Parts: sequence; structure tokens; C-alpha cells
Amino acid sequence: AVYTREGVLSFQPDGKDGGMLTDGINKNNIRVKAIDFSSFLSTFEKVDMLKIDIEGAEKVLIPHIANKLY
Repeated sequence: AVYTREGVLSFQPDGKDGGMLTDGINKNNIRVKAIDFSSFLSTFEKVDMLKIDIEGAEKVLIPHIANKLY
């Protein structure tokens, strides 16, 4: 997963193609490894196109990577 920090996140699938990050503990949650997306983007000289589908986390992630977008 890409996020604003490295670590392990708890993801709650919605039973279809999506889901959401959650702080809650639920037997259906999946623990996923996350990387800092801003740091990841810094490894590239230029990104020509970026498509993300992150189930509502855009509100948190886009401001975090805004200085990497042209």
C-alpha cells in the first residue's frame, strides 16, 4: 500500500473491489505493509502520469505528495 508513512496498516475489505483503512480491530481486516508514497516518488526524476485508486485516502495522500506533482 502507499500512504503518508511507512508501517503496517489495517485494511477492511468491503467484500467487492474496495475497502478502507481502519484503526479498528476486526476479524476481516487485513494487515498490509505501507510505504511512504512521497519518498517513493522521490526515486524518480519525473513521473509523466500517475493514476491512483485509493478508496477515499486521496484526502490524506494528495496533500502529502503535492510537492511532487507538476
